[in-house]
Amino acid sequence: MRGRQLFLIVFTTGLAGMIGCRSSAPIPGPPKAVDHYIEGAELLQQGRRQQAMAALQEAVQANPDLISPRNLLGQLYRDAGRYKSALVQYQNLVRLDPYTVSNHYYLALCYHFLNRFVEAQQAYLDALRLDPRDFKSNMNLGLVKLALGENSSAIHYLKLASQIDPKSAPVWANYGVALDSDGQYSKAEQCYRRSLELDASN
Repeated sequence: MRGRQLFLIVFTTGLAGMIGCRSSAPIPGPPKAVDHYIEGAELLQQGRRQQAMAALQEAVQANPDLISPRNLLGQLYRDAGRYKSALVQYQNLVRLDPYTVSNHYYLALCYHFLNRFVEAQQAYLDALRLDPRDFKSNMNLGLVKLALGENSSAIHYLKLASQIDPKSAPVWANYGVALDSDGQYSKAEQCYRRSLELDASN
C-alpha cells in the first residue's frame, strides 16, 4: 500500500512538472530567414534600400537556398550598379531555379555589364532555350555577338528581336549597327531611319 502511494505521488508530481513546462513561454531564438526576408521587403517598400539590403543579406545567410531574398538582392545590386554582387545572386538563382527565364537573363546581363562576353553569350542562350522569343535576350545576345566579332550571328539575333518587337527604337538602331559592321550599308540606313521614326531622340 505504501509503495502504491509513493508511485502515485511521484507520477502526479512529474505530470505537474510537464504541465508547468508546457505552459511556460518559449525562449525566443534568432530571427529566421523568412523573417529577415519579410523585413527586407517591407523596408524596400518604404524606400529604405540600404536597410532592406542588410535585412535581405541576413536572410540569405540564414538560408542560402531561399529564392525570394536573392531575387530582391539581385535587383537592388543591379540598380546600384554593383554587378559583381548581383552576379553572385543570379548564379545561385540559376542553380536553385533553372527553369525561370529571367534568372538566366539577369545572369547574362551581369556578365554583359562586366564585359564577360563569352559567359554572357551562354547565359542568354540558356534563357532562349526556355523562351526562344524572349525579346531582351535576343537583342542583347545580338550585341554580345557583335562585341565578339560574330557579325552574321549578331544580325540574326537582332533581326529576330526586331520581328518580336518591331516598335522598339533601340533594337532597330542596334540592328543598323550590326548591318553597318557587316558592310550592309543600305540595309543599315533603313534600320537607322526606322529607329528615328519610332523615336526621334534615339
